[in-house]
This record gives sequence, structure tokens and C-alpha cells, in this order.
Amino acid sequence: MDVFYDKLSKIGLNKFSGFFKNLTRMISSPSRFFDSVDGSDKEFIRSSALALVSAALMVLLSTPSYRLHGLHLDSSFFVISIVVNWILFSTYAFQTWFACKIFFGKGSVLQTMSAFFYSMSILVFVKMFEIPSRVIRDDELLSCDLTSESAKAMTQAVSSNVYSLSSEVYVGIGYLVYFIILFNLVRSVHKFGVFRSIIVSAISLYTISITVSYLQRPVIGTLLCAFKQNV
Repeated sequence: MDVFYDKLSKIGLNKFSGFFKNLTRMISSPSRFFDSVDGSDKEFIRSSALALVSAALMVLLSTPSYRLHGLHLDSSFFVISIVVNWILFSTYAFQTWFACKIFFGKGSVLQTMSAFFYSMSILVFVKMFEIPSRVIRDDELLSCDLTSESAKAMTQAVSSNVYSLSSEVYVGIGYLVYFIILFNLVRSVHKFGVFRSIIVSAISLYTISITVSYLQRPVIGTLLCAFKQNV
């Protein structure tokens, strides 16, 4: 058993090392980085593993909000949340590929998803800036009474608090940086020109934001409410 945990720890450290290595390459030269991503199964497996690292880091960055709300969740919640986040990443990646295909992009679905999984490392830092506004949103989610008005109520609650509103400004800047990364992603993978890359990136980011509001947050809220009953 000790040998198993030692091996698991080494794999984990290796993936975290790969996470920061790819992040550095992506920021320093995004076009060159995404040009190197291919559509092979091996690339997809490698990028999927790094997407799991991104998902784990995002879940960890959510824990301050859970603690402030008096939640002490067990490990099963975090494992499920990581898997759910990975599935959501896959959904966002597919949305991006579909938007590219509408504009006659040349990249394959696996190549697009692999490149997109790598790009999620940027959003880990956006998630860090989101912590203050996340606390406000979780108030609404933990009421366990999700309705069609819940998204609107979250927006109003965030807007009425100066700290969470400042947090959203930094999040907005983070998404602007991510837009630039996404622009380079679709241009390199799908061989678009500047104009099509801008249009497709904007459409992709818009559809992702809709999915976050109307799928990701309700799903996470449902998980919180389910595990809240055991606290």
C-alpha cells in the first residue's frame, strides 16, 4: 500500500510540474504552443490529465467559500467535483470545436479538445480572483432553492458588494487574457485568419459563459446541497 501511495504521489507531482511547464510555454508563445498540439490519442490523454490538475486546483480554490459558510465537506465531494469540472471542461471544448466548424475550421475535435484542456490552466488564476464574489454567489446556491431567478439574484448580490464587485473586475481582466489565449488557440488549430479567429473566440467565450451560468453553477449548487445534508 505504501508503494502504491508513493507511486501515486510521484505521478501527481509530475502532473503538477507539467501543468506549470505548459502554462509558461502557453503564456510566452501561445501561437507556437498551440501549433505543437496534435489530434492524437496520446496528446488527448496527456491534456486530459492536465485538465484534471486544473479541475483539482479550481476545486481547492473554492474551499475558502465553503469554510466561510460553515461547510466541512468530505473527500468524496471533492472527488466528484473534480470529475464534474472535467466533464464541464469537455463540454466547453466541444462548444469551441462546434463554433469553429460552423466557420469551416480545419482542426479535429480531439485536437481542439486537447488544446482547450491545456488552456484551462489560465482559468485557474481567474478562479483565484473570483474567491470574494464566489462567497456571495454561494449564499444563493446554499439556499438550495434554485429557480429561474437565481442567476439574476447572484448578479445583483455581487453588484451590491464593493469587494465582490472589485473581484469581478479582476475576473473580467482575467477573461480578457483568456480571450487572447483562445484567439491563438482557434487560429493555430483551425487555420483561421484574424477576423474569423476574433469572431469564433467571442462566440465560444459567450456560449461558455452561458453554460457556466445555467449549467455549471446549478450543478455545483446541487452537489453542495446534497452534501450539506451530511454536515
